[in-house]
Amino acid sequence: MLETGVALFVMALAICPAVLCPLGWRSGRESCYRFTPSPASWNDSRWACWEMGAEMAVPLSPQENELMREMAESAGLQKFWIGCNGLDVKGKWMCEEQEKGEPYLKWRPDELNVNDYQDCAVVLSNSKRGGVVNDRYCTQLIVAMFVRRGLCVDHPGPSTCEYRPALNSFYCFPADTNRQLLNSCLFDHVIREFVTESNPSCTSACIMEPACRSFNIKLSDQGQAFCQLSNATRCDDLDKFQDVNFICNCAQECVD
Repeated sequence: MLETGVALFVMALAICPAVLCPLGWRSGRESCYRFTPSPASWNDSRWACWEMGAEMAVPLSPQENELMREMAESAGLQKFWIGCNGLDVKGKWMCEEQEKGEPYLKWRPDELNVNDYQDCAVVLSNSKRGGVVNDRYCTQLIVAMFVRRGLCVDHPGPSTCEYRPALNSFYCFPADTNRQLLNSCLFDHVIREFVTESNPSCTSACIMEPACRSFNIKLSDQGQAFCQLSNATRCDDLDKFQDVNFICNCAQECVD
């Protein structure tokens, strides 16, 4: 149920002041993090991440590495899979998010073995070891950490249907009283759909499209994000604004 008076403002083209994550995720550094619900092999964990619309996490800085380590320690986990492996070329480690920056891998010098088959990476959470990376057999059953981009929010404000949108750079995503995003989409009003890399790019497309009144950010089963531009808002057609059992968020222009 949508709670009256709760909304989130999203700035189209600006540095993100804060990040909002779905229920069960932890925010940090413009992203959302969580662990897989149960231990699994590295490959099975990777699929579990994709099914959640996420990727296996890879630390890109000492600060992110420490954030991930602290999460694991708080959850009582001694280690967790990250998105790095040496399966393709022995001794050459590749990571899931390398296009976003150089991975920060704090290897234990005595544990980087190239002559065995320990080809998948874990981070050890024991604070004494400081979040070091270790190699493990990929078939071991270990919990994985995965990551997805969070929604950039500016500040909470009133949610209302008593207006007609005007051209501005603020869009709101409905949330409940606990500031958790609602998995809700506006159906039967889509005028254009395309794959998107970020929420701001979808916002910009809606601003540039004269007929666009709102948009859905929808994740496919493969974890691909789609932007759906719509010619109506939830206020125009409340019957078509529906809760869904997959990741989908609907945004429309807001007023202060």
